[in-house]
Amino acid sequence: MRINKLSLLFALAFAVFFSSCATQTLVLKQGYDFSKVKRVAVLPFSGDIYSNSGQMVSEIFMKHLLGAGYNVVERNELDAIMKEYNLSKSGLMNPEQIKQLKLSGVDALVAGSITKDTPEMNLFENGYPRFVAAQAGITCRMIDVETGELLWAGSDTYDGMTQQTAFDYLAESIVRQLVRDIRNAKKIE
Repeated sequence: MRINKLSLLFALAFAVFFSSCATQTLVLKQGYDFSKVKRVAVLPFSGDIYSNSGQMVSEIFMKHLLGAGYNVVERNELDAIMKEYNLSKSGLMNPEQIKQLKLSGVDALVAGSITKDTPEMNLFENGYPRFVAAQAGITCRMIDVETGELLWAGSDTYDGMTQQTAFDYLAESIVRQLVRDIRNAKKIE
């Protein structure tokens, strides 16, 4: 009987932990022909709270965009393009600089920032272990490189077991919602 109560308590805590962790905001440019967006470049996310966390998040985004069917510009190719056109990888570019990316075959640019990055911690309280989840937050945007227009913007926060799983969930969640919103926008037209 004691094992069943302990198992039930653990299962309940696990369910509450994973069900109340995410908030999401996503805005899509209505009327835009998203079928034009085939090749996407992802800049390193700003807000490096920890060493290379911006690079890690951009690579996770690349993985999920690729999984959603986009052709994603490889990191070394993006570095070469940015160097060739003397562009900043910080995501702070004016519309004319963004338009130069079209010359290299890029249709859209994804840039973003890390808004929250708290690593997981194992603490002891009154002699007992207490787990504190990793907290992560991302804000991102997709820009049409031909017009410089903002196509979509999204933000999300999540508490996960580790930083890696929290950021992976966030990127997948935002990309999945983007793809769903694009499909719904096409049905309306």
